[in-house]
Amino acid sequence: MKKALVVLLILLLGLGGTALPAASAGETAISLSEANDGDPVALRGDQTLVIDLEGNLSTGYLWEVAEVDDAILQQVGQFEFRQYSDVVGSAGRQTLRFRAAGEGRTGLVLAYRRSWEDAPPLRTFSVSVQTAGPITPVEEPDAGPPPAPSAEDLGPISTAALPAEHNWCALGGCTPIKDQRNCGSCWAFATVGVVESLIKIGSGIERDLSEQYLVSCNTHKPPEVYYPWGCGGGGRAFSYFVDRIPPGEPDAGAVYESGSTGSTGDCIGQPHNHYEKLVSWDQASSSVAAIKQAIYDYGPVYVSVCVGSQFRSYGGGVFSTEESSACGGGTNHGVVLVGWDDTQGASGVWYLRNSWGTWWGESLAGAPSGKGYMRIAYGTSNVGRWPTYAVYRQDVGITKDVVGSDFAPGDPITFTLSIENNGSAVAAGVVVTDVIPAEVLTPTFASTLAITPTGVVSYVWEVEPLPPGESGTITIYGWIDPGLPSDFAFVNWATISYSGDTFPGNNTSAVIIGGEDIHLPLVMRDSSAGEGITNDERQPFR
Repeated sequence: MKKALVVLLILLLGLGGTALPAASAGETAISLSEANDGDPVALRGDQTLVIDLEGNLSTGYLWEVAEVDDAILQQVGQFEFRQYSDVVGSAGRQTLRFRAAGEGRTGLVLAYRRSWEDAPPLRTFSVSVQTAGPITPVEEPDAGPPPAPSAEDLGPISTAALPAEHNWCALGGCTPIKDQRNCGSCWAFATVGVVESLIKIGSGIERDLSEQYLVSCNTHKPPEVYYPWGCGGGGRAFSYFVDRIPPGEPDAGAVYESGSTGSTGDCIGQPHNHYEKLVSWDQASSSVAAIKQAIYDYGPVYVSVCVGSQFRSYGGGVFSTEESSACGGGTNHGVVLVGWDDTQGASGVWYLRNSWGTWWGESLAGAPSGKGYMRIAYGTSNVGRWPTYAVYRQDVGITKDVVGSDFAPGDPITFTLSIENNGSAVAAGVVVTDVIPAEVLTPTFASTLAITPTGVVSYVWEVEPLPPGESGTITIYGWIDPGLPSDFAFVNWATISYSGDTFPGNNTSAVIIGGEDIHLPLVMRDSSAGEGITNDERQPFR
């Protein structure tokens, strides 16, 4: 009796004290998860090894086979992915399946990584697999033909009013590609990508805005919504650039990367300085024609797309692989569309901006150096869901005035330029020009604004960025030429403009000295948005 007990203990010690995950008689699958990392596995030739691990396709990271003896164990079919929630950036469970290819023992190592990066994996999972016969040959399942693109997303392919090709990057409207890394914050990167482009298009100024502020400081937290608005997914966050103010913050508006804050759910550094604002934002129809119109009228547009294994491994060319089944027919990733080309692919492509760094994808004409872009065929993998555009505009007014009246030759004279930001965004890149007439001698100036002067007779000033509601005055002093006749008259003009203004001559104000004082306060608007003042609308002198 004592001898039998000793033999039993030796048998248990031979197993290393760990029970083998193995299917009982008649079972066809052995299922493993994170808890089984490092375990040994016994796999019969007629069984399937199923490994289910957490991942997030929207980050570009994926569980891949890093090490295995494929003469003993082989992967069967493609992976499957099940999102936790139907929102962009959501994590989920990735499932891989393996079958015995021969008898023996092999280590199986899975790595969670991006295939295009030469970097250590973020995580690994390993098991030791012992296979036993008889072996059933491994056969790849017949996937059948790929599903057709969703018709509801295609809509009319083009409209006569729009060009066949449009690319905001080629027009100088794109900022450098960023990298969300392993955080499911594509929603924040897509939102910021749109806003950065609108600021650059509208003012010519390139801003580096903080995605971390949106991730850390947003007020969209459970139970208000069913997803966390963090690294586990989120939504379109344009309201934080319009009027949504988190607790402890002084205002809505852009937060610069240099003033970035905290980590997910930890809003550090309050209160933050807020700068550019949006006027509004809205959702367009998901048809190709409607998305084109939104891009053409307003700038790059936020959309969602379904990311599968082929999207992830894209390295160039026209992408037309339908992978919407990886998202259960929905989408899982927020991106930016910066343009289109109807002449490429079968019926046209979008120019898609991603947030996976500058080593993924391909380059795009006019974009900052590096990669990060994709040409994706209309309707592929549900691209174009939730299309959202935003409106950014600078409204700056200038009023030219003269102090006093009834001037005579030889009198001192003082002009004022009153400048006010009447818009909802920071006015940056503003330039003021005052054409000093020859009749005004020895001009000098003073200013309540920080300005950089150039020129002598014609003053040209670069004005400091003006927050909404801010104003200031430039004052010019001089003497009226004493050699003028008593019935003299001359005009003093001032013009305000900025790099994105289509018709800067429309934004002009003037006074007549020696006749009736004329004041023409005009508002500077971006005429490309249909709000400029045309030459026919300028007020005539009376």
